[in-house]
Amino acid sequence: MVERLFGYDAASKIESYLPPLAAVLPPVESPPDIPTDKEIVDLFKDAWYNLCCHGFAFDSPLTKKNYRHLLRIAHSTPPLASESSWNRSETSIDLNTVLRRGTSKHTEKLHKDTLKTILNSKSFDTKFFETQVSKPKIIFLAAGLLVETLRVDSGDCSLCLDYLSDPSIVISGLQNYCGSIAYFCASKYVAHVQKGEIQFCNLLHSNLLT
Repeated sequence: MVERLFGYDAASKIESYLPPLAAVLPPVESPPDIPTDKEIVDLFKDAWYNLCCHGFAFDSPLTKKNYRHLLRIAHSTPPLASESSWNRSETSIDLNTVLRRGTSKHTEKLHKDTLKTILNSKSFDTKFFETQVSKPKIIFLAAGLLVETLRVDSGDCSLCLDYLSDPSIVISGLQNYCGSIAYFCASKYVAHVQKGEIQFCNLLHSNLLT
């Protein structure tokens, strides 16, 4: 019953909203339309948190199934954390009401296993991560990983560093994890460039070289 409430039934309903949302955003071949209005930014954040609460994750079956729509949405998604969008009423990631919503044990394990495969092993304490990192923080990291890897596939790796400018990331003790995700995304971008899958000039569409 819990799986049906927090898992596949809800995920199927969420899937139906992805095509119309993607359709109103620029295609990945065009410059992104990243909002700066705080209300819109928060809506984007909550949408990605909800996706991850219901089983969407980096390289997961749900993500692969809906890849085309998720890619287009991620292309115009603001960073899920940054100094400019910092919510001063939520000084810790754990205080976000969407991140605190329930999710199944299966989904939580999916995110933990996914994150463990990409986090920097040199600065990564597996036991601490398994037992001390809260569920809201796990969902946040999973959402950040999902958005930024999709953004890399759309041709931009510049925004993954914005997460480190958000004071709530430091307050929540997530700076090392976010740094590892940024490193993973940059490495993924370089691999795309080396294979000729992304033109380096695409960075001109981002803020990295301007």
